[in-house]
Amino acid sequence: MKIADYKGVITYKKWFDKNFPDDIGSPFLSLIWAIAYFETGKMAEAKIYTIDMAFQNIYLPELLLDKEVNLIDMYDHGPNMLDFAKSLTDDGKKLLTNNYRDWMETFMHTDEYKKPVNKFIALNKLLKDETIDDQKYALRDEIDRLVETNRLSVNK
Repeated sequence: MKIADYKGVITYKKWFDKNFPDDIGSPFLSLIWAIAYFETGKMAEAKIYTIDMAFQNIYLPELLLDKEVNLIDMYDHGPNMLDFAKSLTDDGKKLLTNNYRDWMETFMHTDEYKKPVNKFIALNKLLKDETIDDQKYALRDEIDRLVETNRLSVNK
């Protein structure tokens, strides 16, 4: 399976966002959006959705690049996120274009990618071990702000 109509994908995304504004998304959708934006030359959006894919599932970007991945000792936002990422990998690889794959591998080594993703991991490590409810809520709020700030940068 390959996406061929990238402009159509972006048109669908705009319709989707308008009709489902509260949808939390998925790592697979973020991958699709990232590829479509990349292939239409919208690099700012490609970066945003590549980072969003990592926020949705921290393991998926590395698995798509055939990197060895180990379970991170952090709060998971769902049941066994590593297994979930592995279940998406084959279909995700079918969507990757060679150009996007090469770009993503380079982008993932930049501070622009590593800074928010490493902050996301650090906050989730703190959240996993936090026992005080008020602190848990504060950490969740900070994670939510990080994710939302990334998504809002699409509209800048």
